[in-house]
Amino acid sequence: LDEKLERVTVAFTGSMEDPEDMRQLVIGMASSKVLNGVFADADPSLEGDTLRKWFNTQTATFGGEDAVETVRNLVGHVDRFDFGGFASKIPRVDLPDLMPFTKAMLAFRRKRPSQSGDPLEFSTPAEWRDEFAIVEHYKLLFAREPRPGPGEDVAGVGLQVFDRALRDGCELDGTLSAVGDLDAPLFVFVVRDRVTEYDVSPVVIGAKRNDQGGWTLCRDWELLKMLNPLADRPRSLAGTAVTTSLDGRNLLVEARNAVESNARKNPDFKLPVVEDLAGLLPAP
Repeated sequence: LDEKLERVTVAFTGSMEDPEDMRQLVIGMASSKVLNGVFADADPSLEGDTLRKWFNTQTATFGGEDAVETVRNLVGHVDRFDFGGFASKIPRVDLPDLMPFTKAMLAFRRKRPSQSGDPLEFSTPAEWRDEFAIVEHYKLLFAREPRPGPGEDVAGVGLQVFDRALRDGCELDGTLSAVGDLDAPLFVFVVRDRVTEYDVSPVVIGAKRNDQGGWTLCRDWELLKMLNPLADRPRSLAGTAVTTSLDGRNLLVEARNAVESNARKNPDFKLPVVEDLAGLLPAP
């Protein structure tokens, strides 16, 4: 249950200005992160009964409300919470899904990672060494278990070298490419709302040409799953010139029209606007 609540929290984080902790909302159990501030403020001289009384005082409330009363008010919420209704909205991705991107960015920066066991080992590209905390060499684990050993780090957002790789990718200005292993045209868009007062977060949507000549739409994490097999072999694609006989301009218009039609039906958007982000065409 705790793991599922964590995934629900992650799923809603991008669409909430002030993300709530689902543990506390559903069952009244605060995340362990809540205690970080308590431990940070602790007086090192506290011990024994004095420490126990101080800790009880500091943790006696949830958001200013009495802890016991808060838990009583939340009793039964877990029975009424419909996980099934939200299951399809929870991204079905995890740390291993970040490895192909990392390999692709390293290949782009002319670095060849090695992987004899679990960690992905590489020398940091010079372009990423513009931040003080980024070191020359990394061993990254793309898994939550086992715990990292000496000299290893768990990859993910928040690790500075991974954040730097993300920024590097965002700064690339190429938006259209032809890929040999792609089976159908694929375009990526960002949907925003012109009405800013509702504070709706932008949504990344993919549109892939289907066998019927229409367009199948997919969410950002589904795009990641779809493209990871291509990115997992980056050196086989790097520097390879490919062409396509497809009319990319007309296909882009068709795909954008499909996304715009879907966005107008979405009640979350009052006045949706669709922006082109990227396009991939299959090469012969």
